[in-house]
Amino acid sequence: MCLGGSTTADGGKYSYPAQLETVLNEKSEDRSFKVINKGVDGVNSTFILSKLKENLTQYNPDIVVV
Repeated sequence: MCLGGSTTADGGKYSYPAQLETVLNEKSEDRSFKVINKGVDGVNSTFILSKLKENLTQYNPDIVVV
């Protein structure tokens, strides 16, 4: 799961979370990866932190990138 502001927020296939998912799946022969993009335009670290517990509970990710 990727958390962040405008640099993370959905930019379609050009967002870094989408590119990360593509690279991970191209490099993996025996696993399938799903990167969850929880980026939000125009927010700060306080907002991102305030949503952390909710996002962890809802998605139960193996890895979080901030």
